[in-house]
Amino acid sequence: MQRIDTLAVFDDLRNLDSIVYMSDKILATEAAFDTLTNQMIIFINTDSAYQAMKQRAINNGCSTCVFPNIDFTNRTLIGRYFDIGCNDIAQQRFVETSDSTYAFYNKFININQCAFSTCLNSTFNWVLVPKVDAVEQIEFFYGQFYYECDC
Repeated sequence: MQRIDTLAVFDDLRNLDSIVYMSDKILATEAAFDTLTNQMIIFINTDSAYQAMKQRAINNGCSTCVFPNIDFTNRTLIGRYFDIGCNDIAQQRFVETSDSTYAFYNKFININQCAFSTCLNSTFNWVLVPKVDAVEQIEFFYGQFYYECDC
């Protein structure tokens, strides 16, 4: 059995202090978006964009969607949609880089050893961060940790 870690630097990263994880607060489905693709980036830094996403979900019949109030004066909401395995645990880090831009890391961890599941899941990985003017100011990284077996 071999440990595979495609984003080893992740464990050494520390979030900015003002980060708020929103994945358990915002409940959205595909109904909130025109299209969804794996690893799609969702960048919202205005109330009007947030309200448009909320309205799209309502218009498409999402009765289970939840969109808490967010003050976008000093905050930006970032999500990154992923198709993942049902045993994967999502973790995120949002850090400031040396050139005063940002990096958003998403890592999925599956600690099951030699257990194979074919069930699929999805996650938006929402995080509320200090105000960012443009998505181009953020570099995005993705990685996994899992065990590779020869069983």
